[in-house]
Amino acid sequence: MRNHFYTLMFSLILIQSCQRKINSNKFIGTWNGTHTEGGYAKLKINKENTFSYESGGNGNKTFSSGHYKIVGDSIALTSKNATEVDGCYIIIQYGQCFFKDLRQTQMNCQPSKNEFYEFFDNDIFYFKKNTLIHKDNPEEEEKCPDKSEDGFVKSK
Repeated sequence: MRNHFYTLMFSLILIQSCQRKINSNKFIGTWNGTHTEGGYAKLKINKENTFSYESGGNGNKTFSSGHYKIVGDSIALTSKNATEVDGCYIIIQYGQCFFKDLRQTQMNCQPSKNEFYEFFDNDIFYFKKNTLIHKDNPEEEEKCPDKSEDGFVKSK
């Protein structure tokens, strides 16, 4: 009887340890922008704490890549340093409705006029009804009163 108990316990432990681990990171996957009139936005969040982003429309394109960290129920995205980007691009800050003091990924080069490096600077996204919403900077909200919520829904 005792041997049956130990055999049963060993079997349960073995079965439990062999079960596939379920990915509990709800952010991993491909997310499509919700406010992309005449264009697109795609955010891909990978298992390795990395992300890639691209958007486009009206003949323009932006791209980015970097790493993320999970902060409570939110995710914070930070782009890789612009000097690590191959090519010459103007850098634009994610979530801004106007741009001043534009910088370039390389010095003394002629940047692309229709492709830009979009920089995420610890930008926070949180869940709201199965949508990832960008948490705007209060200063940006004052400058951009007509700005709609930046949201992403997960691809199926």
